[in-house]
Amino acid sequence: MDVQTVCIPLADDGTIQGLLAQARSVAICKVDGDAVNDWREYIVGWDTTYGVDVPGVHHPRVIRFLQEHSVNVVVADQACAIMRTTLPALGISLRLGNTGDARSVVAFGDHHDHLDVQDGEPRRLDE
Repeated sequence: MDVQTVCIPLADDGTIQGLLAQARSVAICKVDGDAVNDWREYIVGWDTTYGVDVPGVHHPRVIRFLQEHSVNVVVADQACAIMRTTLPALGISLRLGNTGDARSVVAFGDHHDHLDVQDGEPRRLDE
């Protein structure tokens, strides 16, 4: 398995924040099999710009951040339709339906048992 660069939207208590593009902060980490390395947290402030930015500015800001950090997997609870369509088209796997402690979800690979997104629509990974 290749090393994956994973992004997780964080709530203040370290759990997975509800909606990717509304996160106040995110964690970026490297996952190599069962090993989680290089956990770094960033205050991104997307919670203050979601829905109030000039149209067409907010989502490109989120995408640019993900690309600048070479993210190839996003583990989240929810993502808006724009993110569900755009991220997979850019080669970023979007794993939805994840809740709870962010570090634990990534460390135990629990995100592999939830939803992936293909063609903009979430689907169970076992389908």
